Amino acid sequence: MNSRIQILFATIVFLQTAPTPVAARDLLPANSTWKLRWDTTLDGELKSEQPARSWEVVVCNNRIHVEGGKSVLSGEIVDGKVPVFTLRQDDAQGYVTIYAGKLVERTKMIVGTWVNTLGQSGDFVFELEN
Repeated sequence: MNSRIQILFATIVFLQTAPTPVAARDLLPANSTWKLRWDTTLDGELKSEQPARSWEVVVCNNRIHVEGGKSVLSGEIVDGKVPVFTLRQDDAQGYVTIYAGKLVERTKMIVGTWVNTLGQSGDFVFELEN
């Protein structure tokens, strides 16, 4: 019984003195405008583009949030040798689009693919405007 108390005490002391993890730096600007260009052919190339959309993007701790018209978007960017990006777009009518890609120009451009709940898919480029 005595050894259990010693182990518990040692664990508590360790947890109280262990360094607090520091949040990773944001890989994207905190508040910025991004332009989404996209197409409806999933082939790795941006062809026959649809009208571009611009969104005001908020980033905090590499978490992404956008409120754009009828849509709410949320996602994250994960640091690594090649930082990866995910974003989920929810519309009021239950329509959902998932974007997945990678950061190809630090803080400036994300490329990838998208798919939605209607069964459509394609390629996209997400570029910093300002």
